[in-house]
Amino acid sequence: MRIQKRGGFTLVEIMVGLAVFGAAILVAVPSMARFNERMQARSSIANLESQLRRARSIAVSKGCNVRFVVLGENQGYLLIRDDEGDGAYANYVGHHFMHPSVKMADVQLGGTNWLTFNPRGMPDNPGYIRLLTRDGNGMDIRVAAGSGAVSVAAHNAEG
Repeated sequence: MRIQKRGGFTLVEIMVGLAVFGAAILVAVPSMARFNERMQARSSIANLESQLRRARSIAVSKGCNVRFVVLGENQGYLLIRDDEGDGAYANYVGHHFMHPSVKMADVQLGGTNWLTFNPRGMPDNPGYIRLLTRDGNGMDIRVAAGSGAVSVAAHNAEG
């Protein structure tokens, strides 16, 4: 009589496989959480840059003043329009919140917390907004005097 060998895994093999899989998950989950936070921070920084460019674009295309207002250290910012040219800024354009992993560390917009793009796209309070992430990386979003061009540069803590 021949003994047939059955295919499959033994209980010990399955348990070892599950242990290896569990160890891999324990290593991967914290890394994925940090990765997700970094991506959220990058997205938040890119959105702020995009909204500054949007404010400038709306000012030029609609022929009106558009104000970009920083609402607080970590609250966010909003865009408002002055369609009538009377300084009332009655037309709400949008409001955005910063991700908790990003801090507005320094706002240098001519001594105020806002800047206005005129119908030619030029800012009245050029300067920069310095953003810091929880992992210590810094970015400066700059608005150039005269042209109103918006740019992003890494912030070096030494200088």
